[in-house]
Amino acid sequence: MLLSKPLNRSFAIFFQKEVIFPVNVTHYSKYALSILFIFVIYLSYQLLKPLLLTIVTAILLVYVFSPVYNFLNTRFIKNKYFCSLVVLVCIFLLVSLPMVFLLHSLSQQGIKQYTFLKQFVSDPMLFECTNGNTEFCLRYAALLSLEDRTILHDFFKNAFLSIEQKFLTKIFTFISLLPSQLLEFFVMIFLMFFLFVDGKKLFLTVKNFLPMKIEHEQYLINTLKDTTDAVVFGQVFIAVLQGALAGIGFWILGIQHSILLGALITFLGVIPFLGPMIVWLPLALYYLISGIQEANSEFLFKGIVLLVYGILVLSTVENLLKPKIIGDKAKMHPALVFLGVIGGLSLFGFIGFFLGPIILSVFFTLVKIYEKEKLLQMKRCD
Repeated sequence: MLLSKPLNRSFAIFFQKEVIFPVNVTHYSKYALSILFIFVIYLSYQLLKPLLLTIVTAILLVYVFSPVYNFLNTRFIKNKYFCSLVVLVCIFLLVSLPMVFLLHSLSQQGIKQYTFLKQFVSDPMLFECTNGNTEFCLRYAALLSLEDRTILHDFFKNAFLSIEQKFLTKIFTFISLLPSQLLEFFVMIFLMFFLFVDGKKLFLTVKNFLPMKIEHEQYLINTLKDTTDAVVFGQVFIAVLQGALAGIGFWILGIQHSILLGALITFLGVIPFLGPMIVWLPLALYYLISGIQEANSEFLFKGIVLLVYGILVLSTVENLLKPKIIGDKAKMHPALVFLGVIGGLSLFGFIGFFLGPIILSVFFTLVKIYEKEKLLQMKRCD
C-alpha cells in the first residue's frame, strides 16, 4: 500500500505528459478542418456539376429580370413568393409565345422549302436552261459542257443528301435529349423562384465568403456587374438594330412580310452569329436559285442584294459592332470580348455568350488586383 501511491503518481505524470497531451491538438485541428472543408467543396462540385450551366443560367436570368421583380414587389405585390411567381409567369409568356410562333412559322416554311429544294436538286434538268434563248443561258452553256453539268448536278445532289442526313440526326438527338432538357428547365424555374425571393441573402453570403480585402471585393463585384450589364445591353441593342435594318432592307426590295421578318430576326438575334442568318440566307438562296432556274433577272437581283446586304451589313453589325459596344461599356478591349464569346460558345454552348466575356473580365480584374498588391508590397520594401 505504501508503494502504490508513488507508483500511481508516476503513472499519472507519465500519461499526463506523454499520452494525453503529446501534441498540440488545436494546431492540428485547423488542418483537419481545412482538409474536411476542401473535401466537402469537391463533393459539392461533383454533385452540382451536371446542373452547373442550369444554375448559372438561372442566376443570369434572375439578375436580368430583378428590376422587374423589385418594381412589382415594391409597388404592387408585397408578398415575395407571389411576386416571384408572377414574374416567372411573365418570363415564360415572354419567351414561349414568340417561340411557339417562331417554331410554327419555321416548321411551315421549312417543310415548304425542304420540299422545294429536294425536288429542285433531284430535277435532272437542274443545270439545263429551259429558256435557251436568254443571254444568261447562252453564256452558261458556253461555260460548262454537258459532262461538267452532270458532275455539278451530282455534287449538289450528294451535298443536299448529306446535309439532310445530318439534319435528321440532329433532330433525333434533340428528341432523345428532350426529357433531360425538360428536367433542367424545371430545375431552372425552381431555382429562379427562390432566387427572386432570397437572392440578396445568397449574394451577401457569397460576398462575405470571398477571402479578399473589402476594396478588392467591391472592385470585383462592380466589374462583374458592369460586364453583365454590358453583355445584356449589347445583345439586346444589336438584336433590335439587326431586326430594324433587316426589315428596312426587305421593305426596300419589295419582299413580302418585311416587318414580320424583321421582328423574327430581332427575336433570333439572341442566338450569336447564326440567329439572323437563319432568316436572310435561305431567303437570298431562294431568290438566287429561282432567278437562275427561271432566268428571272428581278429574282436574281434580289438574291444578290440580299446576300451582299446580309454579309456586309447584318453580319458586320453583329461581328464588329457588338464587341465594340460591349467592350466600351464593360471597359474591355473588343478583341477580348470577341475571344470570350467564341471560347464561351465552344465551351458552354449558348450561355457561353454571356459567360465567356464575364470570365475573361474576372480574370483581368484579378490580375489588376494582384498588380496593385504587388506595387504596395514593393513600396513597403522601399
